[in-house]
Amino acid sequence: MKKLHFENQKKQAEKGVNCLKSDVGLGKNNIEIVNGNSEIKGKKKRAGFTLVEMVIVVAILAILASVAFVKYSKVQQEAKLAADRTNATNIATAYILAENEGTEIKTIDELVEKKYLNTVPKPQSEKGKFTLEKNGDEIKVKVGEKVFYPDSTKTEQKSPES
Repeated sequence: MKKLHFENQKKQAEKGVNCLKSDVGLGKNNIEIVNGNSEIKGKKKRAGFTLVEMVIVVAILAILASVAFVKYSKVQQEAKLAADRTNATNIATAYILAENEGTEIKTIDELVEKKYLNTVPKPQSEKGKFTLEKNGDEIKVKVGEKVFYPDSTKTEQKSPES
């Protein structure tokens, strides 16, 4: 009876008729038949990942995260420098405006007092305060020894024409 049942399932599987998994006892081995494919039961397939695979994935993620962190910190520093250049340009523009109106200005605080600036800008990329220097017609806005106006990076970026 079991052998006949096995033969019927095998024929159905060969015809492409879906049949349920069933155990057919043939001696010591149990054979599983699904859609014409027979497999010997007893061999277990593991679900999940091995420890080595997990370690490799974690290592790759760590490398990607470190690269992203380095790029992010560079972008953040460049953004702070750009903000400082913009603030220095605003200070210089306010000074030129006050000078054109005939107002004598010596410090950035005077620009705020006389309403040429709303607030005293704080540097983002350097420690200290912005200072204003005027030598003849040249205006410099600095933090410590670093000059933010005039912006020297604009002249460095231009390549000489051949």
